[in-house]
Amino acid sequence: MNRLAEFLCNKALAVKAIESEEKDLYRYAFSLLISSVYTWGTFILLGLFFDSLLAAICFMILFIPLRIFCGGFHRENYSKCYTSSLFLFFSIFIISKVPFLDILNLGLFVSLPIVIWCIWKFAPIEDNNKPLSSSEIIKYSRISKNILVLEVTIVSLFFLNQLEPLIIYFSLTALHMIGFLLGLRVIQNLINRKHINFKSKP
Repeated sequence: MNRLAEFLCNKALAVKAIESEEKDLYRYAFSLLISSVYTWGTFILLGLFFDSLLAAICFMILFIPLRIFCGGFHRENYSKCYTSSLFLFFSIFIISKVPFLDILNLGLFVSLPIVIWCIWKFAPIEDNNKPLSSSEIIKYSRISKNILVLEVTIVSLFFLNQLEPLIIYFSLTALHMIGFLLGLRVIQNLINRKHINFKSKP
């Protein structure tokens, strides 16, 4: 991935599409783009394999905007991030094949207020891999709340109008996954804070 990003940067420099001082910025941008295409391309392939492509697309449409502005838990590097994502993706698709999906959807819908509270209270959470300035925190908080209201409205309409259970499941799971990743980061921050306080004691 890094080699491909470097190759694209060198090509852009060769045709004078970017300046040399911008190379690091564009290398990072290309790496992010390539990793996103690779990760979500895998998700689409799993959607095809499990015959759940439309539901998978619904998940992506709901998950990606919130993930961008809410932040949350991130792994240390792309390989670890991809491995963790692959595990979560497989889990989501395998669980989608349970025979009691309607009951599972009801449980996910009933527990949705907890997810809403978690996102509303904690988002955005910065990560070492994605630090935020004070102005960005204010901006991202406002945007994430607006997206959350819109998506909860959409998912609620899906559920109340009894759309296909698979689409409801993936839509609800997208919101729950955001809450889960935020919760992980909150717990990680608490553990790190206690560890620092313990080390600072004489």
